[in-house]
Amino acid sequence: MKINFFITGFYILLFSSLAKAQIKSQQECFFDAKITNVDLLDNMYPDQKDAVYITVENIGTCIWKGNEVELRVTIYKGPSGSKIQRDELVPASSLYAPTTGYRETCKFTYNVEAPYYLGAYTMEYQMMYKGQKFGPSVKEVITIVPKK
Repeated sequence: MKINFFITGFYILLFSSLAKAQIKSQQECFFDAKITNVDLLDNMYPDQKDAVYITVENIGTCIWKGNEVELRVTIYKGPSGSKIQRDELVPASSLYAPTTGYRETCKFTYNVEAPYYLGAYTMEYQMMYKGQKFGPSVKEVITIVPKK
């Protein structure tokens, strides 16, 4: 009986220390990203539709897993110079990264439809892990011009 108790205690101690080692190793990785390409039209006219393509490289040590890492797209600045929200220029739903390892790239695509309001819109692209920003953001300008 004492031997079974000792063996059981030994296995509990062994497996709990292995579990702690796994948690510790996961915490030691870090998230980082490099947005390598944003393919976005420079000029659009009202109601024009197009697709935006963004390529991002995982330069951190953590593996990106689906529904944990996303590309956040916002309008950093509108024609008035202040932050605004225009549904036509941002994705309709979250852009989650597929499973992406160190030094691997992933591509995001979403559709835009130019708004009626003319002027320059500064778009900001930022990687996020569970709501926390990581890696530098990239800003691109799209100008809505009158139809010719």
